[in-house]
Amino acid sequence: MRQVIDALFKIMLAAMLSGIIGYERAHSHRPAGLRTHILVAIGSTLVMLTAVYMNDTANNASLDVSRMSASVITGIGFIGAGTILREGFSVKGLTTAASLWAVACIGTAVGGGYITGAIVATIVTYLTLNSLKRFVLKGSVGKTVYIEVESIEKELSAITSLIKDRFNTSIHSTEIINTTSADKKYKHKKNNYVIKILTFPKNDKVLSKIVSGLKELEGVEDVYVE
Repeated sequence: MRQVIDALFKIMLAAMLSGIIGYERAHSHRPAGLRTHILVAIGSTLVMLTAVYMNDTANNASLDVSRMSASVITGIGFIGAGTILREGFSVKGLTTAASLWAVACIGTAVGGGYITGAIVATIVTYLTLNSLKRFVLKGSVGKTVYIEVESIEKELSAITSLIKDRFNTSIHSTEIINTTSADKKYKHKKNNYVIKILTFPKNDKVLSKIVSGLKELEGVEDVYVE
């Protein structure tokens, strides 16, 4: 009964702690969200509980329980690699991959009984993902701008130059939308391209000027903001 209660407590705790990190990732619309983080933490916790159980029940006193936890830390790299995506001219998902690695470590800590360390790591990880992101962006609100153009090669450099240089606004990511997409939220015409840019204007007034400036560029058919 003691083992049942211990396993239940640790697995539920790991799920709750990793859920905090996963919620932040899901809220930021990252590839791996709430469920993925929880599953990673539960799995790593179970591996560590198994290692501790084997150590307690094995006759061989030289059993090294750290081998199983080391395997978890190494193996999580495969899942982390799956969250790293190339979108247009940018690479996204590195932070999510790191958060998955972190919740795997949190899970092994919980499974091994180091509850204090797991809780502290969860708090620091969440603050790093949430608070520091806002600090880096200086309170700016991200806006996704969709720009319908006739040609990618000709217009892309002019578009990015206008946003960065003329209006001194940072660009987080740039993506070329497939014009055959069935998603109706893109208003593109059949033979046009759509450039999706995530940018962080200082305020709505600057955003309005960016949209107006983009519409004046040659080759730009339409501009809409999400």
